[in-house]
Amino acid sequence: MNLLNKLFGKARTDDSKVACRYCEALILSATARSTGGICMRCKREGPPFQSEAVKRAYATPARCLSAFETKTTGDAIPNGTPRDQSVRLQLGCNCGSDEFSILGFPMTVSENPSIDIFAAPISLTCLTCHKTQQAFSPVRDGYDGEVGCSAGLLGTGEPAKFQCPKCEGTTHKAAVSLGYSISDEEMEEEKDFAARPQDFFTEFSLHACCITCGNLTDVTDYECA
Repeated sequence: MNLLNKLFGKARTDDSKVACRYCEALILSATARSTGGICMRCKREGPPFQSEAVKRAYATPARCLSAFETKTTGDAIPNGTPRDQSVRLQLGCNCGSDEFSILGFPMTVSENPSIDIFAAPISLTCLTCHKTQQAFSPVRDGYDGEVGCSAGLLGTGEPAKFQCPKCEGTTHKAAVSLGYSISDEEMEEEKDFAARPQDFFTEFSLHACCITCGNLTDVTDYECA
């Protein structure tokens, strides 16, 4: 009897359900543990979307990410439901690794010295094959970069490694959030939008999960339009 109770108790535990953190559909706890808290549909297709730009951005990520492998789950993706008009992707190297040093330019805002910024260009160096690939620069990427009118903060000189604010570790898993405000009507009117809307993102954010201590940090945010 004790064995039966244990078996049935385990079955009841495994059959419990939780909400998908993207679309809030109820899924088995066992599924959530294996997928990072999302349903199988969201794992295949990304979170529910409203615009064609977001749909295309999941199917074919923005070209600034073309040097990386991308997936919709991972330790570096922030918890919580993403906005309908945003894309979240964890980055990996094409060698199979997903551990990086994040390179950029630490700066202090001159108007407010208490605010620190990790400025672009942002690059990632794979800890396994040591290849360095650029992930974002405001002068070439996003809406403003595509139309040639970027005013985003830009670092110069030798980049530095991003340090975890909790333990000062410099090795991380990395994810990006790309925001899109392009309507389907705009896509139909503009030739470039229709051809590659995923490249005209209007927000860029980089997130990092420290490999040493597991701390999840927002590394940098840019408005790109």
